Amino acid sequence: MRDEFCEKLAALALAGVTAGAATSTLGASVAIAATILTLPAVWNRYRNWADCAEKRAFKTASKEARAAFDAIIASGEFKSHERKPAETALAGVVEKLAINPDSMKAAKWNEALLISAVMESAEQEAAHDYAPGPDPQINADRRLLELQFQATLKALKALPDFEAKIMPAFRRDVMEALADIKTDTEATRKQQAIDSIKLDEVLALLRASPNVQSAKAEGVSEATIIAIAQKYSANIDSIEQALAEIENAIWIAVEVREEAKRGRNFGDETNEVLKRLAELTDKGRLQEASETADAEIANWEEEQQRHQAKGLALLSAGIRQDTLNNDAKGVAAKLVRQMELETPDAALRFEALRSIQDTWYVRGRDKGLNFDLEVSIHLAKALLEIAANGDQCGFAFNILGIALSILGQRESGTENLLKAVKAYHAALEEWTRDRVPLYWAATQNNLGGALSTLGERESGTENLLEAVKAYRAALVERTRDRVPLDWAATQTNLTLIEVAFAEHAATVEPMPHWQNALLYIDAALEVFSPQDSAHYYEKAMRLRDYILTAIANLEGGSARPSEATPQPI
Repeated sequence: MRDEFCEKLAALALAGVTAGAATSTLGASVAIAATILTLPAVWNRYRNWADCAEKRAFKTASKEARAAFDAIIASGEFKSHERKPAETALAGVVEKLAINPDSMKAAKWNEALLISAVMESAEQEAAHDYAPGPDPQINADRRLLELQFQATLKALKALPDFEAKIMPAFRRDVMEALADIKTDTEATRKQQAIDSIKLDEVLALLRASPNVQSAKAEGVSEATIIAIAQKYSANIDSIEQALAEIENAIWIAVEVREEAKRGRNFGDETNEVLKRLAELTDKGRLQEASETADAEIANWEEEQQRHQAKGLALLSAGIRQDTLNNDAKGVAAKLVRQMELETPDAALRFEALRSIQDTWYVRGRDKGLNFDLEVSIHLAKALLEIAANGDQCGFAFNILGIALSILGQRESGTENLLKAVKAYHAALEEWTRDRVPLYWAATQNNLGGALSTLGERESGTENLLEAVKAYRAALVERTRDRVPLDWAATQTNLTLIEVAFAEHAATVEPMPHWQNALLYIDAALEVFSPQDSAHYYEKAMRLRDYILTAIANLEGGSARPSEATPQPI
């Protein structure tokens, strides 16, 4: 906001010191000159300049003007409660400012006259902020505009080539624009005459309309009706269509008045804006009302951005504190809130949160951090809360089971492993074999891993037998031809089940299980190769060596190998 109004004031100052001579040279009327010497017109012409030394020099002056603004605000000239309203008033009025061409001719480089012309324009366009009076805030508003325009003129004067290059370049641009306007004036006057006749006809019909009479009874002013009719009738050929559009717009004006009267629990500042919009509408100053609304919306959006940045910073700080406090649930809750702020589109939130969950899960898995795994578990539960369909529910239950399984493998108890089994069963209810056969098979494989680890820790073999069922179910869809690596991974997991049976205390004859294990791992090694799947190949070879050692020990009279049993794939 600050950068833009400082640069726009610089553009207006540029017009003030260079354009007067151009209007004199061309002999243009004040009315014609005024059409291109308003701030929006001057600003657009400046912005459309091609990149050149003059434009770069002007940008330098604009930067100096911005620095001057910061210095003025920090100077102690204004009380703390006056600064923000004065800045807001300046941002709101700058778009409407214009220096009367006659004033330009008289002023040239006369700083006092130029400042006086700008203040006169501000008083006309925003009397509530700039008309002289006893209100200290209005005096602060006027003082800020005066000091800033003065500083802007000083920055322009300080440019080395201002009079030699920049003034002539802008003067030529103004003269060309005035010439174009003068050429088009006659055609414009003819069109205005046609529009005037049409407007009179539309207004006569509107005054006879019961709908418009009802709106006037609600307080809509004649000035508002005329302003709306001017906006709509010029662009619509059909009188009937124009009447329909205008009547609809008039009832919007009724809503504007009602909103201002009613007020909302938004605070005094917002209610004042609503009242100001209603006042401008009643006076028929529709363009100014729209510009005021746009300026307030821009301020609100800027505040929203600052508020969001503050929220994200606080959430990040909270995540760090919860980590220090070993509060995985608290970390997950704040990560979810961060995601919601950064992803306003609800349709994209599942994927955004899934990515965050995966980051914490992978770090917990690969770095051995149980805390990160616990955070990923809470995030998986959060995914279940926002899942929009069966596929997303199945996915969330599956990754929940995976994180619980990894955590359960690291712990001595069985609580998290049992929770993992429950999560996998829930996933299978969503990911059915008929609908998503390979996802169903992957979940069966994961279920087998959790059951296998449970079975190794229990005195009975029930869970080991259930693991075998789960792995064999997975192989129904995970065929070697269809997904060879997945098929080989499940073959490896069946190997581990046989190893678990062979080493289980309840097993009387372990040799058949060791032999079955060797068959399964040899099948897997038909697919795993050192070239294409080196990681799995190396794990399978280590497992095969483990099995061969066990068989050799049994044949030689020893019990079983002393190495730790590998985990499921």
